Amino acid sequence: MKFVKPRCPKCGELAVGTLEKLQGCAELDWQDEEGNAEYSGSTDIHWNSQETVRPTSNTVILYCANKGCYEDWVSEVVE
Repeated sequence: MKFVKPRCPKCGELAVGTLEKLQGCAELDWQDEEGNAEYSGSTDIHWNSQETVRPTSNTVILYCANKGCYEDWVSEVVE
């Protein structure tokens, strides 16, 4: 695939990747038999649900490779 804007608009670095969405199971610690629980702090990620976020059918959200920049931007994809 080819991106119309592959470089960060803030610092000029190439994108490191795209924004993805996925599902996961936030695990519970049961406190008692009455149904009281707290989150354990661990999440089991369902990797087969991974999908690229597309604001429109021909765009994606890219992330800057520069760890100090933290910029994201929308780019058209030419496939």
